[in-house]
Amino acid sequence: MELETDCTNVELMEKERNARLEYMKFLSKQRLYFSQKAKVQWIQYGDSSSKFFHATIKSRNTRNKINLLMNEQGVWMNKKKEIVDDLVRYYKKLLGSESLVEPLNPKVLDEGPKVSPQQCLDLCRMVTDEEIKNVIFTMNDVKAPGPDGFSASFFKVAWEIIAVDVIHAVKHFFSTGRLVREINNTALCLIPKGECPKMASDFRFAPSLVAT
Repeated sequence: MELETDCTNVELMEKERNARLEYMKFLSKQRLYFSQKAKVQWIQYGDSSSKFFHATIKSRNTRNKINLLMNEQGVWMNKKKEIVDDLVRYYKKLLGSESLVEPLNPKVLDEGPKVSPQQCLDLCRMVTDEEIKNVIFTMNDVKAPGPDGFSASFFKVAWEIIAVDVIHAVKHFFSTGRLVREINNTALCLIPKGECPKMASDFRFAPSLVAT
């Protein structure tokens, strides 16, 4: 109130600034306190098959579940298959459509730089065990876990046990050109753009879980 009547008073302005800083510090400490309290509660009860654990999971599933969705015709859908089909249809259209690809013109290729015969052989040779291991061990530990939850960290820690199987699978792909469909599975995450999303367009698409 004093500053409103004497807005040029430097001392009052300094007091207001200090008070504001103290208030911001208090809010920061308050947020930290409640954050730590929530973590402690989860540590105590979250990993056990307790009422708190099941209530948390139930609340999260209810919050993340899409029970109703409106299609482009304005019709509400409440069946799981209808909702899934509408979401897949929307994002397929959003990500583009197939188109004819013109064949390559050999004359254009002849005019540009080419790889040497040795480089061609290097590109066609089979990858080595060491190269496969280096690719896996240079991945971020928590980057791109598969739908099963196994991130790159799992493959690094368990490498002595699973190395033979992983190397065999990678070399099988390079020798046959065939990839097991499940290896390239992606779990799609739909993030609401706002409160109470109604249509597929109200969600943001995030391919958050890509199989390693």
